[in-house]
Parts: sequence; structure tokens; C-alpha cells
Amino acid sequence: EAVYTVTVLPQPSGIITPLSDTMLCPGGFVALTAGTGSSLSYQWYNPGAIPGATSSTYIVPSTAVGIYSVTVTSGTTGCSITSRGMNVTVHPVGVTISPTGSVGGCSGGAGTILTATPAPVGVYTYQWLESGIPIAGAVAATYTATMTGVYSVIATNTVGCSGTSLTTTVTVNPVPVATVTLSGPR
Repeated sequence: EAVYTVTVLPQPSGIITPLSDTMLCPGGFVALTAGTGSSLSYQWYNPGAIPGATSSTYIVPSTAVGIYSVTVTSGTTGCSITSRGMNVTVHPVGVTISPTGSVGGCSGGAGTILTATPAPVGVYTYQWLESGIPIAGAVAATYTATMTGVYSVIATNTVGCSGTSLTTTVTVNPVPVATVTLSGPR
């Protein structure tokens, strides 16, 4: 009677970290990492094979969003596994100020109300700037400018991505001095 030995070869890990889909800020990146071990080879996909992407880690810049996966192959056993797809997206933030351009008012007046409108719609924090310098305490969606200056706003979403508006110039004009001159018979 013949005796046979059956060896079950271990399958390499096909898990990518981070473990969930990833949302990047514009200009950001994420490092996708596959399980490591001895005698493993890698091929990354988006969705086709990415030339030269053959290490355990692949860096995805925010300009190359898509669904990424990796095939990990054991050089010892020849077994391979392909990970689930990892969706990498960008969460852009745009913000505008109204009114736009150049606006004015008179000194001693109520000021010019500037309103930030971020896109996409969501929950944001704000920081208003005058000539690029943060204004202390100016952290609401609106700001009342009472001084001449060049204003902008930074809106930051809950993911931590931020966008900076174009500038709006506010000119506060001095109140003219009225001089009354009496003339004629007294």
C-alpha cells in the first residue's frame, strides 16, 4: 500500500493597508502596502498592470486616483493571491468669497460683510486672512471687514483638506469732512 503525503502550501497575504478606501487631499498621497514576507513578488494594478510597480509598497499621488489592487506571489510555493480593490479618491475643496473683486465702504460704517461659500457642500472650519495673515478670531463663514485690506479665506473640511479663496479687496474710504461757511449779512 502506497503512502502519499499531501502538503498544503500557504497562500501569501493579499491584504492592502490602509484597510479601507482612501480619500486624499489635493497634492497629497497614500502609500499602499501589501503583506510582506520572504520570497514574495508583487504586481500592482489600476486596473491594468502598472509598469515597474513590483515592490510591496506603491505610492499613489492625488493626481492618480482609481481602484488599486496587488497580486502577491510566493516564490517558494508559486501560490498567488490578488487583493480586493482599494478605491483612492481626491476630496477637492473650493471656496469663493462674495462679494468678489473690489468693494468699498465708509469709515465708521457697519463694514463690508464677506461670505465664504465652500464646495462641495459639507461641514467646514474657516480662517479669514488679511494680506495672507490669519485674522485672530475670524473663524466663521462670514467676516465683517471694517478696515482697508486684501481678504481671503481658508475652508477646511472634516477630512482635513483645505482650499483658499481668491482675494477680495475692501477699501474703507474716509468720511468727508463737511465745512460750513457762513456768508452774507449777520
